[in-house]
Amino acid sequence: SWFYLYLVNVRGFGLLRGAFYATAPFLAMALFCPLGGWATDRLTARRGANRGRALIGGAGMALASLSIVLGALTDSPLLAIALLSLGAGWLYFTVGAFWSSTVDLSKSHAGTLAGIMNTGANLGGSLSPTLTPWLAEQAGWPVALGAAAMAALLGGLLWMKIKPGDGLRLS
Repeated sequence: SWFYLYLVNVRGFGLLRGAFYATAPFLAMALFCPLGGWATDRLTARRGANRGRALIGGAGMALASLSIVLGALTDSPLLAIALLSLGAGWLYFTVGAFWSSTVDLSKSHAGTLAGIMNTGANLGGSLSPTLTPWLAEQAGWPVALGAAAMAALLGGLLWMKIKPGDGLRLS
């Protein structure tokens, strides 16, 4: 992943310390994913599928964007690790909203919709290890991380239009 390179080459960590700290985003993701699923269930029970799932999806991605921007801009290497890891965690906070929305949107084709959604996520995940360092080399790490933050923010804004409880309307 690019995060290890960032920690060693940009933030000045040694190889072993960089490797140790490079686990932080994965730990954040492992913690935030089930918390987000729990929050999705609670909020959906109170507000319905449209608001519950969209609020978790939108807020999680917006908080990820903010965390990434702050992590990119801080001078403190340890604070950068914490904030960028929070960014990853907030992205994974949205997973429960994403997956449960596929069932809400298309009960009879939820598997197909989930497969399409997962393909999109894996496409982004497969491009990130190459695209992020390339963009950093071309324009600097703040720009590369800013692009990631913008993608997360765009995703969060798109949740304002997603209405899982209404289902998909096929013409």
